[in-house]
Amino acid sequence: MSGSMYSCTVARLDVGTTMDLSTAKSFMANMAEPISHGNRPDEVWSNEAIIYQPTNEEILVPDKASSLSLEAFLRMCNLNYRIIYKKNAEYMSPSGKLPLLKIDIFVLSELTTIINFAEQRGKSLSDQLQVWEKTELKAYLSLVTMILTNAENYVTWVDQENFNRLTKIRFSSIHPWPLNWILIKQKKQQVLNRLSALGWQDKTPEEVFEEVHSCCRAFSDRLDGDYFFGSKFTELDAVFFAHIYTIVTTYLPNNQLSCVIRSYPKIITYCQRIIDKFFPELNTSVIQDNNKYESST
Repeated sequence: MSGSMYSCTVARLDVGTTMDLSTAKSFMANMAEPISHGNRPDEVWSNEAIIYQPTNEEILVPDKASSLSLEAFLRMCNLNYRIIYKKNAEYMSPSGKLPLLKIDIFVLSELTTIINFAEQRGKSLSDQLQVWEKTELKAYLSLVTMILTNAENYVTWVDQENFNRLTKIRFSSIHPWPLNWILIKQKKQQVLNRLSALGWQDKTPEEVFEEVHSCCRAFSDRLDGDYFFGSKFTELDAVFFAHIYTIVTTYLPNNQLSCVIRSYPKIITYCQRIIDKFFPELNTSVIQDNNKYESST
């Protein structure tokens, strides 16, 4: 990202085994700082934040989207961060979920928690909105979670073609046998239980894609400016962009979900706008070309 206003360098610290929470916190609090950092310091964000996320070899669509949501939020807030790739990032998380952020002595997981943390320190993307607009923003954020996140988990863990040809291979690639077999079985059951509780596990692919169509229509209709709330970007822009970009640029054997998203040119143009402003280092042709992907097997 040389030459970008968001200079950021990533590094990998691979740890093949899982750590308990106390060990992870101790490790992160005392680890060395071998990586260069961003160049836009902010007084309320006294130290540089660290995003921990799975390695490129193992990361799946839902985790990739959540981690990119955090990265987009930090860039929009003009807050320093760096990324460290960890094989056990999910197990380092206090809640067992991503994204995972370390700032000062705090270890924070899940985007809502991190956004609230930043807001308490004077960094908010929506403080200029009126009360009714903030209510609307929360409703659309919930729509992303209830539709796009569930759809991502569905195509990753329920769709048999994607599971057998990609999910199973990626998720198990970083662990030795028989640990890999145990962990993927455990993870799949966790995701299926969550989808079942939300009424998504038994949906047909057609029903899932129709839900996504409805979601995209709602967002496309809402988008009447550069961003969802006029000329000023908000947390919604960070989250929606991250999910859309991840879906359309990540290779899946069954890529019907990507095809659904790409059928909304207004949304694709919107993503291009976010890339141009906040992620100039990304390959813009990936989001424009149906046959190109940012990552593949």
